[in-house]
Amino acid sequence: MIEKVRLMEQRYNELSNKLSEPGIADDQKLFTDLMKEFKNLTPVVEKYREYDRFIKCSKCELKAWCRGCPAVANGTNGDFYGADPQCWKIKNERTGERLSC
Repeated sequence: MIEKVRLMEQRYNELSNKLSEPGIADDQKLFTDLMKEFKNLTPVVEKYREYDRFIKCSKCELKAWCRGCPAVANGTNGDFYGADPQCWKIKNERTGERLSC
């Protein structure tokens, strides 16, 4: 699921670059089609990017299922996107990357 959303973000970035090219609006049909696709991808990409703001969780392999408890993080350190102090994970088991706390 996450890989599919990453591909959607990649396509979103491609569309953004294409839509900013000079003269793209000269072809109204192409411009309209690209804008429709861009508009359809926007809410998904924005949510995904918000999801990636979780400090510790954004690098964890369990991100798609867990994400910790934002309420506990906010109550503990005043940061909704901060690390959940109850989390037991210290590294990403797939990449070996240390998860910041």
